[in-house]
Amino acid sequence: MDRWGYTGAKCQKFSYNGCGGNANRFSSEYDCGQVCNKLIAPNSDSCAYWPDWGQCNQLRYMWFYNLSSGVCEQFLWGGCGGNTNRFSTFELCQITCEVPGEDICQEKLDRGNWCESMSNRYYYHKASRTCKGFHYTGCGKSRNNFIHLSDCEDMCIRRTKTAADLAISTDGNRPLSSKSGSAKYKGEKPVEKHPMRRHVRVSGDSRSFIKTEAQWADYGQCLGFRYNVSGPFTRLNSYLCLMEESGMCQTMALTDTQGLEKCRVLRPWRRGHHLYSWFFTVNRKPWKRTAEFKRPPSRNETLATILILPLNDCFNIC
Repeated sequence: MDRWGYTGAKCQKFSYNGCGGNANRFSSEYDCGQVCNKLIAPNSDSCAYWPDWGQCNQLRYMWFYNLSSGVCEQFLWGGCGGNTNRFSTFELCQITCEVPGEDICQEKLDRGNWCESMSNRYYYHKASRTCKGFHYTGCGKSRNNFIHLSDCEDMCIRRTKTAADLAISTDGNRPLSSKSGSAKYKGEKPVEKHPMRRHVRVSGDSRSFIKTEAQWADYGQCLGFRYNVSGPFTRLNSYLCLMEESGMCQTMALTDTQGLEKCRVLRPWRRGHHLYSWFFTVNRKPWKRTAEFKRPPSRNETLATILILPLNDCFNIC
């Protein structure tokens, strides 16, 4: 069926199979435009995409431009595929995608209107790309006016050089952005999330039980994990438990995934802010001899792998 999605800074038609996907899906171009034309356009067309996890599972945190908020945020990338709205650092994302506000270093020199005693000030001289001194007489309107030379250099020179170093495309030649590094940006770098841990392996012959570190979660958020179960007789038992007195657990027995990695997602069931933890066990169901299976599986063939997902990031991955 035909649907519309916002990509490449405009609403475009695509074919939808009716299963899965995300909220970037509308029944008509009009509906798409009503919602997405209110998005905050980026500084570069390469940023005008929703974050795409890609088709691989080597998860790591990268940065993307959020079209809704107009600032750069982190998301989980699978390690291959995806789109161009993906950056290794917050700074590179910001200078490529975020539209800066007014650049005070580009404002003209204003020596003032003699409303106070003359004093020494500094301003950024655009032609020479240096900070120069001048005599200020008060009541000026330009913000290109600094009490200390170091303030001027920090704002207008050092940051510009940093921006120039960052704003290099993958071919190493063409700048990604012509904006001055002294421009004011809306976004501030959030606390950086840690990279994902590797998959944890559970098996019948060694480690058959796992308890994860407990984490606080709010009602309505999501908790989840990716998993792979090997063998038709292997059972991976998952338990999401409320770590409080009289706390209950939600359980499920997961079976052979036939080489595929799958997801399981749950939501905290108690209203408010509470502590939850995952427990996992692996075992074999009772074996029966059949024409297909001549022998019972050994303990080292009873295994599964698990990757716990970050709190409330489940639906970006699953």
